[in-house]
Amino acid sequence: MSEKAKVHVYYGPYDCFGYVTFRDCRLDGIRELLEQNGHEVSFQPIQDRDQVRVIVNGELIYKCNIQDLHFGGDGLLDPRCEEILRAVNSAY
Repeated sequence: MSEKAKVHVYYGPYDCFGYVTFRDCRLDGIRELLEQNGHEVSFQPIQDRDQVRVIVNGELIYKCNIQDLHFGGDGLLDPRCEEILRAVNSAY
């Protein structure tokens, strides 16, 4: 994809210390990495527990367990964030 994409990230609640709720701190790396590469990113909570889904042009291009993402950070050292960036850049 040569132009910059509008990326929709849907995320579900997950268990942390016995409480299942929505937390977006594991999504910081995705936000940082995609915005650094010029993509527009939006986040939307969904009811599917432990899920992260990345949608570009109406198509699901990546999904993973939210707990596989690193907590906080800029996404540079998180292999899942790198996979998401590659998937967004190759989407058409």
